[in-house]
Amino acid sequence: MTNTLKMRKKIIIKEFHETPLRGHQGVSRTMKRIIQHYTLKGLNADIKEYIKLCASCQKNKSSNHSIQQPMVVTTTAGRTFEIFFLNIVGLVDLSCKSNSYILTIQYDLSKYSTVVPLPDHTANTVSQAFIEHFVCLHGIPNSIVTDQGREFMGKVFSACCKLLKIKKINTTAYHSQSNGVLERSPRTSIEYLRHFVQNKKQDWDQYVAYAMFVYNSSVHTATGFQPHELVYGYPIEVPHTLSKISQKSYKYEDYTNELRQKMQESFKLAKDRLIDKK
Repeated sequence: MTNTLKMRKKIIIKEFHETPLRGHQGVSRTMKRIIQHYTLKGLNADIKEYIKLCASCQKNKSSNHSIQQPMVVTTTAGRTFEIFFLNIVGLVDLSCKSNSYILTIQYDLSKYSTVVPLPDHTANTVSQAFIEHFVCLHGIPNSIVTDQGREFMGKVFSACCKLLKIKKINTTAYHSQSNGVLERSPRTSIEYLRHFVQNKKQDWDQYVAYAMFVYNSSVHTATGFQPHELVYGYPIEVPHTLSKISQKSYKYEDYTNELRQKMQESFKLAKDRLIDKK
C-alpha cells in the first residue's frame, strides 16, 4: 500500500470517527458509515487499529466505568410510539445551567432516543419534561416502562399517566438471565459525553443534542435500521468534507406513496428482528 493511500484512509477514518457528529463510535458502526461512501480494501483492520490507538476511546470506553444497567421488557411495540422507556441517569458534575441529571426516553420499536438535561429528578421535574419533550411532540403512547425510582413510583407521575390513560410498567434492573430488549441509550449517551467534555465538564449539557444525533443516525444492531429512519422514513445523511451527497427529486404523491410503503416494510423488518433477538 502506498503512503498516499494509507494517509487517505487515515483521513477518512478520522473524519468518520472523531467529529462531534460521529461520536467516537466502535469498529462496526464506524465501518457501516464509511462503506456508505467508500470501497477501501482492508478497511475493517485499519479501523480496528485506528480505534485501538485512539486515546479518547481507550480512556472513555464503558468497561472502565460503572454505569447503571439497562432495563428489559418482553413485549415489542407494533408502531413507532406505542411503547417507550424512561430512565434517569445521574451525572457527577453540575453544569453551568445547573443541570446534574438526564432523563432518557427511548422508543421500543424504532430505538429512537431523546435525552433531556434536568436540574433534579423530582417527580414534578420529570413529569414536566416527559410532557414537554414527548407528549407535546409525538402524542400519547399506550405504555411506558420505568424502573422503581421514587420519581416514577410517586403520586405525581402516576397521576400524570392516569390522566393521559397511559399504562405504566415497572421493571427491576436487568440481569444476565433475563429475556427482553436491552436498552443501551443511557450508556451510549454517557460514553459520547465523556469524549467531548473531558476538559470542560460543566458544559456537558451543551453536547446532549449532538450525542442523540449520533445515536439516532447510527444503524441499531437490534433492528438493522437507523432509529431516525424508522421514525421519519428516511436515513440521516451526515455531510462530510470528502464527498457530496446526491439529492433525490420527488413529486408529492410519489413521495407519500413511497414513504408509506417503506415505513410499513421497515416496521415489519424491525419488529421481526427484535422478536428474533428475544
